[in-house]
Amino acid sequence: MALSDFIPGRVYSRSDCGLPSSPGGSRRALSSVTQYVVHHTTGNALGHTDNRRWWRSIRNFHVNQRGWADIGYNYGVDRFGNVYVGRGRHRVGAHAPGANHSGLGVAYMGDSGQHLTPEAQRALRGLYRWARTEGNLPLSQIMGHGDVPGNSTSCPGGGLRGWVRNGMPSVSGSTATSPSQSRVLSLESPMLRGDDVQTLQRKLAKAGFSPGSADGIFGPATAKAASDFWHSHSGDRISPSSIRVGPRVREALEAAVEETKNPEWDLHVAVTANNPVDEGMARVLGRFYGWRYLDAHGYDGAAEQTDGLAVKHIVRVGAVAGQDVDDLRLTHHDEVFDIVGQDRHHTAGDVADRIESDTGTTRDASE
Repeated sequence: MALSDFIPGRVYSRSDCGLPSSPGGSRRALSSVTQYVVHHTTGNALGHTDNRRWWRSIRNFHVNQRGWADIGYNYGVDRFGNVYVGRGRHRVGAHAPGANHSGLGVAYMGDSGQHLTPEAQRALRGLYRWARTEGNLPLSQIMGHGDVPGNSTSCPGGGLRGWVRNGMPSVSGSTATSPSQSRVLSLESPMLRGDDVQTLQRKLAKAGFSPGSADGIFGPATAKAASDFWHSHSGDRISPSSIRVGPRVREALEAAVEETKNPEWDLHVAVTANNPVDEGMARVLGRFYGWRYLDAHGYDGAAEQTDGLAVKHIVRVGAVAGQDVDDLRLTHHDEVFDIVGQDRHHTAGDVADRIESDTGTTRDASE
């Protein structure tokens, strides 16, 4: 996923800000970058366009007045949640002696942290998450400039310093708190992003709906899952483009998730095939281990459909993992096991042992 998928604003490249395309500074191994070091600059009152000019002016000051190879920071963040590329993650910074090689220096362009916005907090958190997951940086410490040993400064100052020292907790409204549960979520342009969206996605998935990956982005798949859930719960059909996830939907979803924690299972174990070629093997394994065979048309060749079944363990057989469990239209399922590769009988035996340790038997699926 791109950095833009993790932040509420957009990413401004060096060229967007009028900086030379190639950053200065020595290259470094990404494996050496373990610290996320937050700074502040001035410029909180500036708008989107001027913040690009401000980023360029910081670079000019660092190069022309201090004699550095480039802007000292690796990245910058403004109050709108936009991110500005400085030296990038591959280059040694010039932002905090003792952490230039090992730190990712990120500057908040905003008045000593006195006016830290929720959008800026989400961008700072999003940049950190992206750097760890997609940027291949083994970040293990979050600190302010003044917390780097040997750096005697109050930077990043104000409320920003305390928030950073607290580990940059997720934000709600205008303060740093637990994930928001008060914001009304809907399909918008640009799409809403945040920890509250990710929480919603995970709960929709637990309730048996399909929001896509839990990426914290309220996109079409999440909107459809929310719409499908509300229709299932209330009988009211609201289109994905019109669904609004507020307190009523959240409360109903919470209750639905609670119900899935201890459902009454219709089947303990079922086996399905990832593709038609592997259907025969799936049926053979099903007969051997007593697993019911399921597909999108029904089970065991019967006309009875799988819609509405609750299946504790699902075993998928195929050359590669592929079939979406959602195609079975089950109400609930617990675990999914994939049997792939050449020695499928051996793999199936391992799966059967794991299921047996959980359910106490491998042959009660067809009872």
